[in-house]
Amino acid sequence: MDAQICNPRQTLTTDTVLHSSRRGIDPLWIPQGRIPANGNTCESRENRGGIMSYLGLLVTLLFAQNVMLYYFLGIDSVEDMKDQPSRFFMQEGLALIGVSSFSAVVIQSIHLFILLPLGLPYLKTFSGILIILVIGKATNSILHRFRISLNPWRLVVNSLVFGVSLLSLHGMYTLGESFFAGLAAGLGYLLALYLFDVLQEQFKREWVPRGLEGVPILLVSAGLIAMAFYAIDGALLKRIFG
Repeated sequence: MDAQICNPRQTLTTDTVLHSSRRGIDPLWIPQGRIPANGNTCESRENRGGIMSYLGLLVTLLFAQNVMLYYFLGIDSVEDMKDQPSRFFMQEGLALIGVSSFSAVVIQSIHLFILLPLGLPYLKTFSGILIILVIGKATNSILHRFRISLNPWRLVVNSLVFGVSLLSLHGMYTLGESFFAGLAAGLGYLLALYLFDVLQEQFKREWVPRGLEGVPILLVSAGLIAMAFYAIDGALLKRIFG
């Protein structure tokens, strides 16, 4: 870990983790899932491994902490699936992967190199919104050049993009990990969309009680899938990846 990125003023306490857990932020996002003995995040970054390895991070965000099924980020896309073709959501999912990855890196960079040195960490939310707005608009302009038409506001206001950036900040990732977290979270989002699309097509051919038709049966199915994915927990990943 470079000294210029690792800020010794960034500390974690038990109260911080408990407060984060109450707000829905899982300790798995904290390096090695533990608090350093001296509260200094630099110590845990020097020998980061196991579950926070890149492969472990990928598996975690694809399954155990899938951003849609675990954090409910981007869940609003489920409601719109019945009115749009599958190809549209695949294109949107791929665009969101790029936006979330790049946004996470830029927001983390500004937080580490500008806001923290100036003592302005409370501006991370405001600055993050502006960054996502700019990146989302730029991405939409690039897509238009390739004749790919997407709703520009769906790239900007989708909760996935900003949620992943905030989770990266709370996890105190390096810049490389922030980019990979955005990439893995986007892939997890795309995986969830694909599963919802498959389920939706299957339910059209099966009998479903009238009260559960449409979104209700999809949400029930999402809950079952989330429970299955949650079986891939931190302990299992630590045994697999060391």
